[in-house]
Amino acid sequence: MYTLAEILKAINSRQHPVQLVKHYDEISDGARKNMQWPAIAEVKYDGVYALIVMTSDKGVQFISRSGKPLYFEQNYLPELFECSAFMQALRDGMCFVSELINPEISLEELSGMVNPNRVAGWDNASMLTADFVVHDAVSVTDLMRGSSPTSFAGRVHWFPSVVPPQNTPTRKVVSSEFEWQEFCDSVINTGSEGAVLKQLHAPWIAGHKGWHVTKEVRGVHLDLRCVGWTLGKGKRNNQIGALYFEYNGKLFSADLGKGWTDEKRDALTARAVGFNDEVTGKIFHVKGLQISSKGVVRLPKVQEERIDKHVADGE
Repeated sequence: MYTLAEILKAINSRQHPVQLVKHYDEISDGARKNMQWPAIAEVKYDGVYALIVMTSDKGVQFISRSGKPLYFEQNYLPELFECSAFMQALRDGMCFVSELINPEISLEELSGMVNPNRVAGWDNASMLTADFVVHDAVSVTDLMRGSSPTSFAGRVHWFPSVVPPQNTPTRKVVSSEFEWQEFCDSVINTGSEGAVLKQLHAPWIAGHKGWHVTKEVRGVHLDLRCVGWTLGKGKRNNQIGALYFEYNGKLFSADLGKGWTDEKRDALTARAVGFNDEVTGKIFHVKGLQISSKGVVRLPKVQEERIDKHVADGE
């Protein structure tokens, strides 16, 4: 068993501490060839990422997506931690990839409650309704190494005996892209944030963002007027990388989404650079996950230019 400091050092030595999830429609054709059917479809939860691990010096710890311990008061541990099989698995050297959820408060409030930089204690009982949904499991040894050769099917086959059903996401085997899309539509139409597709044969790799785990999420669609732009970084330092918009009185940037090929990016950049900026002031279709409780467009992506519109949403 490792100390908390040893685990954090290993996690933060990597560019991306955890496995990431890419949008299904952003997977390239080349990467898509690695995907196989059947696969596992899961309901996606709107919560805070939490890696649950047992340490030799601090007991059970919850580590954020950024590789820092979440603020969590031990007397608020939900029923999951009263499960002897789950606790024994932690003691035996397993760690669990989970999502902290709380139906009684907004995601922004929940994030603030467990912010790694939080110093004030909880002065209300809202966290009594917090719970965890467990998505995956790897050994602490694999976590320290940054990869696990065990497939997803192998990693979760023993879940029913370790994780209580109420702490396991709703799962379904889907045998085709059609069944996957049916599952997505079904869960989104009934109020879920979206769905996650997991490849049964995929190993766990820290920082991987590709075909192993993909997602489809509900969205909001807005036609907004561009108020500026910025060049990208790296290979896109000579192309527009993002456009700026204003919505609900808040300025935000949105990256160019799927469909913006190099050819289209170059054409857009040529229109923007120079004496006559022909991009600022134009209206673009912006797709986001949702509008937050503070009026912010979450996870925005620029779609196509709306040449047929002269008045933007909100004007």
